[in-house]
Amino acid sequence: MSAVTDWTVETLVHAIAARKISPVEATRECLSRIERFTREFIREVFGEVDALVLPVIPEPAPALETAKAGTVDDVVGRMGRFSRLTRPFNGLGLPALAVPCGLSSDGRPLALQIVGRAFDEATVLRVGHAYQRVTGWHLQPPRLSGRGGPVIG
Repeated sequence: MSAVTDWTVETLVHAIAARKISPVEATRECLSRIERFTREFIREVFGEVDALVLPVIPEPAPALETAKAGTVDDVVGRMGRFSRLTRPFNGLGLPALAVPCGLSSDGRPLALQIVGRAFDEATVLRVGHAYQRVTGWHLQPPRLSGRGGPVIG
């Protein structure tokens, strides 16, 4: 039989069922494949660009009352939804910087993230600085709500 590294995931599952390899060995192989894929992906992406510019969260920031409303499960679910665009880069150890990039139609702040190569914080900070030099979003406070307080609070 060929080396485990040449097997498909389906073959790994069948090998576990037939007790040809242990679940631990199959798990190690799968994790190794994920690690290889991740390294290759990062190398390819940052071989083409110096930085990525992406949204920070998939929607405007909610009002604080909305963010804290509901059960613990509701709050945790919202936190997971809001962090889904930043979590991968954190997990990969890539430097990222969030900067303001506008206001929603009702005055809530919007932000973008700048993500760079591992250990290249300097480029991320230079891109962020350059962006802020040509835009004024970092100088604009959120608009106030009808209650006289900030929309975000």
